[in-house]
Amino acid sequence: MLRGNLPRISKIQKKLDTLNTAIAAYRSVGISERESAAMESLVAIFTKYANAVAIVEKLSLQGATPEEIDAQVKISDGPAVEALKVVLPPYN
Repeated sequence: MLRGNLPRISKIQKKLDTLNTAIAAYRSVGISERESAAMESLVAIFTKYANAVAIVEKLSLQGATPEEIDAQVKISDGPAVEALKVVLPPYN
């Protein structure tokens, strides 16, 4: 995942903020129940990544190796990929 790259962690935090803003904007236009469920799935994955960033940063500062970090932080992107297929149909 992040593998302890501290500069990358900061960039990821900013990207997660941008994603949350984009999701709020998408929801504001009025969406179907299916799209709403997809958005919830995306938010859940993004929340997991946001929580993982803090763990990765802490482990990195403690000198953990990338392998040790990977063992502590595992996130499946599968649900997010399926959700994106709903909200971005051309990419299905």
